[in-house]
Amino acid sequence: HRLRHFAPFADVMWAETAVPNVEDVRRLAAEVEDVYGNGEKPIYAYNLSPSFNWDASGLTDEQMHTFCKDLGKLGFAWQFVTLAGFHLSALN
Repeated sequence: HRLRHFAPFADVMWAETAVPNVEDVRRLAAEVEDVYGNGEKPIYAYNLSPSFNWDASGLTDEQMHTFCKDLGKLGFAWQFVTLAGFHLSALN
């Protein structure tokens, strides 16, 4: 997987999944855990893709409500929506 391949050279690891699924994100983070030394960890970043169909994701309302917090518990400190930034930059 690309995350594991580039992990030794990166301070920030950007992850994106096809659907909003905390277990997929957990697996991505676990894949690179042993690449870093004891107590070391990259900054995990996650793109909350604007292409997600949250209604069809199979998540309950509660899971949708806690999705970002659940990612935070996994160490994903930087969570963003790329399309929103693109639209915001168009205003300037």
